Order: sequence, then structure tokens, then C-alpha cells
Amino acid sequence: MRVAFFIKRASRTGSEIVLSNLIRYGVANGLEAFVACEKGGAILSELPTGVPVTVYDDWQSMQRTYAGVMRRLRGDANGFTSYIDARYKPDIWYVNTIIQPYIVMEAQRKNVRCVLHSHELEQMLAHLTEEEAAALTSYPQLILTGSEAARQVLRSLGRETDIHVCYDNIDPERIRFDSDTSLKLRRQLGVSAKTFVWAMAGTLDPNKNPARFVSIAVELLRRGQDVHFIWLGGFDSGYSLYVKQMVRNSGFAENVTFLGPLTDDYYDWLNVANGLVLTSFKDCFPLVMIEAAYLGKPIVSFNSGGVKEFIREGMGMVVDSWNDDDLINAMLRVMSGDIRFDPAVAKSRAAEFSVEAQGKRWLELLTTYFAG
Repeated sequence: MRVAFFIKRASRTGSEIVLSNLIRYGVANGLEAFVACEKGGAILSELPTGVPVTVYDDWQSMQRTYAGVMRRLRGDANGFTSYIDARYKPDIWYVNTIIQPYIVMEAQRKNVRCVLHSHELEQMLAHLTEEEAAALTSYPQLILTGSEAARQVLRSLGRETDIHVCYDNIDPERIRFDSDTSLKLRRQLGVSAKTFVWAMAGTLDPNKNPARFVSIAVELLRRGQDVHFIWLGGFDSGYSLYVKQMVRNSGFAENVTFLGPLTDDYYDWLNVANGLVLTSFKDCFPLVMIEAAYLGKPIVSFNSGGVKEFIREGMGMVVDSWNDDDLINAMLRVMSGDIRFDPAVAKSRAAEFSVEAQGKRWLELLTTYFAG
């Protein structure tokens, strides 16, 4: 199969990391891949050697601004998809995330077979028009979702057939860390060996809820708990300034650290943590959840979506109430050992979501629907 993968910005978001893992797996198993994206991000360097990449900004150099790209893509794609078709002659288009509805609608206009891979829950539908949501739901010959929670969103919109769960994945070979480096980073934070470090990762946006992350940290610190909180990733914005100011105003600025975007040292920092706390309102199947389990970390989370499908006894706790006190009590029980945690159980569960395991199912689905 010749597959044109349409990705958004090739940045290190969960959905694009997951897809780059799958592309590597597919190419290693005979898939011919071509990548088209709006912006040239870090993920492009992780693709297999020889996979052709076309960046919209390079192809249409006079349209450098994001707003200009979106205006043109939401119309007739300004000939970009026609260029991809003419140059690579793909058998199918593969559209990653529901936030590219214009690509699906272009496929429908051109009568091109396509796959939609959804990693989103219902809050992201607010960014689409009703026409776009209807096209995403009805046209693709195959829809893949990153969790059962994500599949239920599209089923609620009316899609009943040809929609399959293909869970988000990790590539264990790329989870590299050095324990000595992690110890040095702990010392850099100024914490003792006894300090319990809680981590969260993701964009600094209201859905990931760093404000709640700060509030929970402050409450535990007010109770005299020996804890430190670190947030991995995220870019600066007015909202991030607001959250960081919350920390300054709390009087506990030395106990809450926002690390910003991380690259090669991401897993060293994640390994610093003693546990992961997920504060999101909605999350399809957070990648950091699988990564933390693979590193043998307990997880405490609200029931925000796919986390309920992942956590097993011995891995942590999922809180259904959406009450901060209940989440805090679960964290305290993990810290005290009252909630049993078995690192071997966590790592074994994470291994079920390796790219080898999930990639096999993914490639079988593509073959079933599109081979020949």
C-alpha cells in the first residue's frame, strides 16, 4: 500500500508521536509512506530514512503565517492535496486527528479513499463546524480511535460501522533514561531522597488543567507533606503565565516546577518522579500514562477518558468523583503504601501498548480494508 499521511505540525504531541511510531512500524513491514504536514516539526527527524516529506509552508512559501495556511486549507487546500496525489500517487489518505477536517472533506470531493485516526474526545468538537463534524463521521472508509472513549464520541455522532479501537502506543526502544542523571536532576530540584515527586506532562492548557495541578500541590504542601511537583512540557502563553503566578502567590514556588519543552532529557525527568498525577478534564489515552507505567510509576487520575481502560489493580487509582479532596486522598494513600503498587504489573501492562503490539493490529486493519 502507498499511504499519504496528513499530519498537523509534526510536533511532540501525543497523537503525532503515536503516528510516527506507527509509520516506522509500517515502513519496516512493507508499507510505502509519504508524509504531508502544515509545519515542519521535530517529529519529522524521527521518521524512517527515505520517507518523503512535504511541508506546506515550504511548498507555499508566500503563506508563512498559520492563519494564512488555515484560510487556504479550509478552502480547496490551495492545490496542496492535488500536488501530493500527483507526486506520490497514494492508494489512500491517512488523516491524523479530527482537527484536520478540511483534508477529509477534500478527500470526499476528490472521491479518495481515506482513514481518519481520532485521538480526541468531545471537547475538541468545539473547534469544528457541524458540517466538518458530519464529514469526519460519515466519509472515511475506516476510522481508528486511540481508545474506547474516543470511539464512543464518534458513535454518538452516528458512526456505527468500520470504526475500530487501535490504542495509542509507545516505542520502548526510544524510552531511554539514565538513573544517575535522574538522581542529579533530583538534586537540581533541591529535594531529598525521601521527597515524593509527583509529575504531570502535556500542554499548559485548561483541559490539561495545570491550575488544578497547582491547587493540589499547594494543598498537600499546606498539610506538611514532603512533596515536589514537576510539569513536563508545554509552551508559554498568557494562560501559562497565570498558572505560574498561582505558584508564586501560593508561597510554595520552590516546590512546584514547570520544566517547559523537553527533548533528550524527557525520560530522565519523568524518571525523577515517584508517581504520576493526571489532572486533565478529558484525555483520550494519555501517552505519559503508558510511559510512566513502563518506568514503574504509580498513577493517580480522575476518570478523564481512556485512563479507565488502562489502569489495573496494582497500578494506582482512578477517581470518579471529580473532587480534589478525593484525588488528594488517593495520592496520600499511594505515598503511604495503603494503595498497593507493583512496578512489575505496571511495566507488563505498558508493554501491551508497545508499537510492536499495537502496530500489528493497526497494519492488519489497513490491510483488511485497503489491500488491493
